[in-house]
Amino acid sequence: MEAKQEEVQNEVLQASATLKYARISSRKVKIVADLIRGKDADEALAIVKFTPKAASEIVEKRGLSQISDTSAIKEIVQKVVDANPNQVSAYKNGKVQLLGFFVGQVMKETKGRANPKTVNQLLREIIG
Repeated sequence: MEAKQEEVQNEVLQASATLKYARISSRKVKIVADLIRGKDADEALAIVKFTPKAASEIVEKRGLSQISDTSAIKEIVQKVVDANPNQVSAYKNGKVQLLGFFVGQVMKETKGRANPKTVNQLLREIIG
């Protein structure tokens, strides 16, 4: 998922030159690209184009920003782990593909906004 986000951010930055006709500054495009999760890029750019507000304010207000706060994600990861003791046991007994299940549950809880790299790291730490 992180590669997809990086790809979207690169596409948005490359599109910056083409967006000059729409009067969206490359600075705004960069802010949006850094803050949003991939699937909301079009919506965020459209909003930025037609709104005089700061890009970061719009992204935050609309709930389009990515959650990168480790402590906030850790709390959600712990909640998911605690709610799924059977899957934790199976994971510890060698069913490593269940890591994807846990990542999916965390992403579901955060509506896709959690930083996937942080989620994976925390799951490995907490589950062991």
